[in-house]
Amino acid sequence: MYKAHSVRGFPNADLYQMASYCLGLGLTRGHLIYAAGERPALRHTVQHSGIELIQHTVPLAAEPPAILTAMSRIAAALANKS
Repeated sequence: MYKAHSVRGFPNADLYQMASYCLGLGLTRGHLIYAAGERPALRHTVQHSGIELIQHTVPLAAEPPAILTAMSRIAAALANKS
């Protein structure tokens, strides 16, 4: 799911929505991607569910090489299921 970054940070509602998708589809991991600059991925574990939610950021205001690097990092995380 791609979401724009809010001024106050990542909305909790996004985590709840992704957790619902994962639960409904029987998935153990969900990834959210935000246009929010360079920040390390944040990982959240939904207690008693076995679901992990990962929030990634992409610096869309950056130069194209930085954007491509960020997208490659996210693609690698998805491909490695990490």
